[in-house]
Amino acid sequence: MKALQAAWDAARNDSDFYPSLVLLNKKQLEEIAVVKDLGVSHVRVVSGGPGGRICPECQNMDGVIFPLKSEMRKPHLPNNKCVCAAYTDRQVGFCLCYYEVVFDDELPLEART
Repeated sequence: MKALQAAWDAARNDSDFYPSLVLLNKKQLEEIAVVKDLGVSHVRVVSGGPGGRICPECQNMDGVIFPLKSEMRKPHLPNNKCVCAAYTDRQVGFCLCYYEVVFDDELPLEART
């Protein structure tokens, strides 16, 4: 949550918030990877934007499932096509999408690893 606070602080100060969003998603994936032994091999994107305002690019990512291993190597979040704005309309890319755990027994048989 420190990374999220840092992103908001950077946006408030009209500074580069993107590195903090990258760190936020990286930490989230690391926390999910800790529980992979519980039958977690995939993650699902949940779209989110400041104040509940979600851009079409983030809405398109909502519900998309990715293998955890590939997300750890090359994450899709923060969404580089995001046009969500933080405090001003020129602060685009303030992607608040996040990952949620997908247990292996929730996956279709062909997607299970």
